[in-house]
Amino acid sequence: MVLSILVQTGLSLPAGEEIAPVLPFRTFDRGSWPNLPQNTITILQQDSRGILWIGTQDGVATFDGNELKSLSDDPAVPSRGLIINIGVGPQRVVVSSPAGLHIYDYRRWQRLDIPAPIIRTCLDLKNQIWAQAISGELFKLEESGDTRGWQKPEPPYPERCDLFYIGNDGKFFTVENHRVYQVSGSEKKQILTPEDLKERVTAFFISRSQQIVLGTETGRVFISDPEGRNWSGIFVPEWPAVPINRIIEDGEGFLWMAGTAKGIIRGNLSTGWRMLTSKNGLAEATVSCLLADREGQVWIGYNGAGMQQLLSRNWTHRNALEVNGSAARPVSVFAITRKQSGGFLAALFSLGLWDWDTRGMRHYSEKDGLRDDVRFAIEPRPGVIWAACRFGIYEKIGSGKFHKTFHLPRGLVTSFLRTPSGTWLAGTSTAGLLRLNHRGQWEYADEMNGELVDHQIRAMALCGENIWVGTMTGITIFRPGGAEKIVLRNFSDLPQTINAIFQMKNGEVWVGGVGGIAIFHPAGNREWLADAKTLPGKTVYCIGQDQTSNEIWLTGSDGIKFFHNSKWRSYGLNNGLLETECNRDGLLINEDGTVLVGTMRSLAVFSPREDRQPDIRLQPFWQELPDFEEKGGQLLTSPARASELNFRWHTPFLRPHEAAYRIKISGHSEDWSSWRPESYLMLAGLRPGMYAITVQARVDDGIDEFLSSPLSIKFYKKPAFYQTVWARVILISALVTLVAGSYYLRVRILKRRGAYLEQLVNQRTQELAETNQVLQAVNRQLKEISARDYITGLLNRREIEERLGDYLSLMERQQKEIGILFFDIDYFKQINDTLGHEVGDRALKIIGECITKTFRQSDLCGRLGGDEFLVVFPATSRREMSVAISRFLNNLAGVRVEDGRGEELKISISGGATNLIPDRSVSFDRLFRVLDKALYTAKQRDRGQIVWVEPPGPGPDS
Repeated sequence: MVLSILVQTGLSLPAGEEIAPVLPFRTFDRGSWPNLPQNTITILQQDSRGILWIGTQDGVATFDGNELKSLSDDPAVPSRGLIINIGVGPQRVVVSSPAGLHIYDYRRWQRLDIPAPIIRTCLDLKNQIWAQAISGELFKLEESGDTRGWQKPEPPYPERCDLFYIGNDGKFFTVENHRVYQVSGSEKKQILTPEDLKERVTAFFISRSQQIVLGTETGRVFISDPEGRNWSGIFVPEWPAVPINRIIEDGEGFLWMAGTAKGIIRGNLSTGWRMLTSKNGLAEATVSCLLADREGQVWIGYNGAGMQQLLSRNWTHRNALEVNGSAARPVSVFAITRKQSGGFLAALFSLGLWDWDTRGMRHYSEKDGLRDDVRFAIEPRPGVIWAACRFGIYEKIGSGKFHKTFHLPRGLVTSFLRTPSGTWLAGTSTAGLLRLNHRGQWEYADEMNGELVDHQIRAMALCGENIWVGTMTGITIFRPGGAEKIVLRNFSDLPQTINAIFQMKNGEVWVGGVGGIAIFHPAGNREWLADAKTLPGKTVYCIGQDQTSNEIWLTGSDGIKFFHNSKWRSYGLNNGLLETECNRDGLLINEDGTVLVGTMRSLAVFSPREDRQPDIRLQPFWQELPDFEEKGGQLLTSPARASELNFRWHTPFLRPHEAAYRIKISGHSEDWSSWRPESYLMLAGLRPGMYAITVQARVDDGIDEFLSSPLSIKFYKKPAFYQTVWARVILISALVTLVAGSYYLRVRILKRRGAYLEQLVNQRTQELAETNQVLQAVNRQLKEISARDYITGLLNRREIEERLGDYLSLMERQQKEIGILFFDIDYFKQINDTLGHEVGDRALKIIGECITKTFRQSDLCGRLGGDEFLVVFPATSRREMSVAISRFLNNLAGVRVEDGRGEELKISISGGATNLIPDRSVSFDRLFRVLDKALYTAKQRDRGQIVWVEPPGPGPDS
């Protein structure tokens, strides 16, 4: 409870020794965020999507948690100059500047002239825009279709007022001549105001508990009860007599109030009020604006110093100390121990000792008798303090000063421990263990020191009835029946050096140090933790456990880890700490859940608070194609020619975080994908049909993981014409018409000449023969068409394989040579991938034309598939074949293919050739394997050439 009060309000400390709590902030300025238009922030707002809007003296920017984006390049946005105000509503954002009003409906910007210089804009729940001029006049924007116009509000709304306020629930308030009114419909009700309110009201706010808060031009603040009947005045002596112009409420119910001063008033009626300044982590600049985002996090805008985000409400820090009236010095906190009389002691590197309890905080240093650096301190009994120091032990009794009770020639005293028998032990860094004898004097514990692995004590702990002592190179366990030594270098599952020993409630003993943590289980087995996701850095300094929640806390060289909700979570610079390097023995877990951690820069104080569940929302940027049509809600139709569909989304979340996404595509894959960091999806090769894409986000801020509600969109992929039912109907109809027409023609001829059959038998026979010849020609033509490749006009693979077999048999019988050329187009896949299939088809067609023009009609020329071609030269010698191939390559070198971008593309080929007198052992498959190897050799030789190979010999291929 003492520590909780300390965190919330601060204790009343002796003059000159109060240590202001430092809050962890993240700073945004042009030095670290170049896209911030200017370092003077005029207004901060958050829209309904969660995006932060930042108005400056030189433009506007947005921040979604990852990217800070300046809007100065958008011609519809006030790209330069002062941003006066930003209003946000359910469906749009309004930016006001001297140039006018700029309205953004999350799709496009529109500019609107203003009736007078505007100082404030607000949007109500109906998305209607209200504006107040410098003169106090009120205006509202009436909209009907594309027609817009400013109008004065009708009574009971006033023509002018000191200020107006629209709450999150839509309630409308005005302040007129020191009086507060609520306007609802046709009614205007005065709210009881403070009797001594004489000055002008400059700020108005309604808290979540319905308390009305008024800030005045003299810096006074008045707060009502929820009914608005009784008022309390707030006076903070440190606050200068300057106007309060901004009031917000954070997620814990604390009010933050600011004006044109270097500081902020923070507190509430329950805990009291204090002024936060640069000593508490604020920038050394006047505050210009405040914002509490929808997660309850506080944002502060400054004049000339950028802005800050409060990273954690759980952590505060004490990191400066005034010594003997000198300037405040940063503190490095080592061991923290609980006092028997309540409170705690903290050892400060080279600065003495803190003694903190309900009476306040006392700082003991050289003036109190502590002449050596303190490493560890305890209260062995109420009113007595022992300080373990460099070169010895100091003792303080009651209100007296510290005096030295033991001198250590070299090194330092590292820790204290009370044994089960009641004997006190002290560990040293050079001389092993000390023992307090029955005369109250410290002496060397020679018997125990003889059992130690070495005399450099690093940690001690009482685990049940056993005393565990960790040294530089080993562990010694003193049991009632004897001692056990464990040498670290003999085991790979032990730390290289011991820093901490702690026994958990389940009996496990955790030993941490350099490299990881060794867990000694009660059953006798041992477990090794060295995972980077578990450890707080390469070196573990402290181990502790909350005795109520059973949460495990670890501190180390890179922050803090704690076991929370069955997962290891972490605290670092992004969520509460000022420094990630912690110190040995600097961990204390209080009964109320408060945790104190000693770091190299501060005493970090953690107070458990329940954060509200954040509202994680996915924002879609669905289709990037310009002709992706939207039809009703989120049903999108993709054109048939769209070969790729691109979908993008993002997660506005203003805390430092890591986001991952999973995807489910109904109609394609019904299962969720694995989590991935990419926020985009590209779909290619989709068949026509209806699809639904569902995306879910997982946000990890280091403390917890949060899931967004799934975001879904349906879209329809149109089929190409040849894939439609109509295309099939037309094809079948054409075939039926052709057959029916042929049949009808034949019957008609038979009917005409039926009467002449007897006389004209010979003539009819002749006509039937001619008709049969016509049908045979048609059949031959159809067969020829079926044997041809539809792009190049060459023979297809099936036809050329059949004819090649016949040619091989014929050449074998005639014992004549036959030549075979096999090739493909160089870089054909890159042509298809980069320039498209249309350019690839043109290349294939040009190759076919060049083959037809170059080779003989008796040569078999065909396309095997893709970009592969085969030419067979029957009864041709190798010399004749070489001449034909050279002529073909020369003809091909002179042709070009248009690439669709106004440029011409040169085509080259690579392949293999052979010449042989076939025999029965030579088949198409064997020839093809030999030629394919030759083609591969040509590819390796920089392409653009034909490689001659010997034909396969008799017997199986090698």
